[in-house]
Amino acid sequence: MKGIAFTGWSLERLRAGQKTQTRRPVKPQPPEGFTRVVQMPLSGETSWNNNQTHETYPDAPKLWVVPRYRPGEVVYVKEAAYIAPPNFGDNLAECNCIDFEGRPRLVGYATSMDGEAIRCAEDYGVKRRWPLLMPAWAARDWLRILTVRAERVREISSEDCIAEGLSSQLREYDAEADMREKYFALYDSMHGVGAHERDWVWVYTFERLSREEEVTEGC
Repeated sequence: MKGIAFTGWSLERLRAGQKTQTRRPVKPQPPEGFTRVVQMPLSGETSWNNNQTHETYPDAPKLWVVPRYRPGEVVYVKEAAYIAPPNFGDNLAECNCIDFEGRPRLVGYATSMDGEAIRCAEDYGVKRRWPLLMPAWAARDWLRILTVRAERVREISSEDCIAEGLSSQLREYDAEADMREKYFALYDSMHGVGAHERDWVWVYTFERLSREEEVTEGC
């Protein structure tokens, strides 16, 4: 089961229904000078091509890359959490998850915990687990991938900025350039100064599943 990590404000926007799109860097990035992406619909693969198509210019340099997530795929949301060990405490009614071995487990989600709850967890020796280490059984949110495309970060539109959760709606005094600059600053804060100018990304659109759908499709 694949997971996709979210942190901070992006996780809050996702849970509030304000984020339906995410951009993740293509790995590996294409060499300098590769400026066009050619979709290969039959194989599901994608190739980088230096402004030409393989059919017309078969000797053009190419690098094969494949998105991690595909349309129709269901993935779980990884987030920071405090995951108590099995048989933690005396009240099983407080447990909110069942692990892969069928044991009741108590999971606290960092973005939904106040300072007192975090202090209490740490006092009892429950350590914060970072998003990448969250197992599927501990997840509280599941997503269905709807579409995938490749583009440069700098190609984002103001509408896509909203879909990324930057704002619930476009305000009259927010010109498109202003909205895009806000996203560029955010992207660079995570991936390095100037990353928005050079990076190719996978653009995933998704829908958040209901609890009933999570049980039937996510497990």
